Amino acid sequence: MPKVKKNSAPACATSANVGYEAQLWQIADALRGSMNAAEYKHVCLSLLFLKYISDWGGERLQGDKRWQYGAPPSGNANFAWVQHIAHHLAPAGVAGYELANGSMSSNESGEGEYADIAGFCKSASLEEVRKNGHVLSPGRYVGAEAMADDGEPFEEKLLGSMLETFVLQELRRQASWRQAPLGFFDFRDRDDFEVDIVLEQGHSAVAGVEVKATATVGEADLRGLRKLRDAAGKRFAAGVVLYDGSATVNFRDGLFAVPIRALWEALT
Repeated sequence: MPKVKKNSAPACATSANVGYEAQLWQIADALRGSMNAAEYKHVCLSLLFLKYISDWGGERLQGDKRWQYGAPPSGNANFAWVQHIAHHLAPAGVAGYELANGSMSSNESGEGEYADIAGFCKSASLEEVRKNGHVLSPGRYVGAEAMADDGEPFEEKLLGSMLETFVLQELRRQASWRQAPLGFFDFRDRDDFEVDIVLEQGHSAVAGVEVKATATVGEADLRGLRKLRDAAGKRFAAGVVLYDGSATVNFRDGLFAVPIRALWEALT
């Protein structure tokens, strides 16, 4: 990050006149341009109190590719910072945010534009918290997203869930033999494309595994893996659909369908 020249502070100095404003403006400028990894990793996330500086340049960033969850209000930088950080995450990366009380729920500087989304976010009142005995478990307030009936029988969904759990445990068992450790995650993007299992080897390689309790594999079964491949870029090693069939199929571009029995027996 560029260094800020510090001014000598008067005897009655406060945070408003010892150079903090200049430093905050420089950090806000990161949203207007780009930041390489060496600089980015040193950014302090607690500086999300940039909400108090209204002119962060949002009106010049309409349509920015980082705003995948919606355009942030020009009068408040909180939502912009949240999405800026999410944009730079690895496919299976995790971020934590520290925000001021009321920063996403008050009507100050445009925050009131945010809406509750079932299964995703909820602005709970103090009275609601009291009714729940001051328990702050997110599920009590956020609830669950309404799911449309996809026509798949419950028995088939249950079988698919059990098979996915079996594959995950088997992959974990086999990964324990490796000298280089593997991380296990899942993947889901804003359009609800998902991959059942994501394997990550440090920062060097990412692979995806879809589990299907079917005897055939179609183009629709590859959509999540294609999304993962696009998100991972050069780090993408391979995408595999494990299915209840007998043939190994190469779909090109690093995508394959492989019989699930390949987990425990050699294929000929």
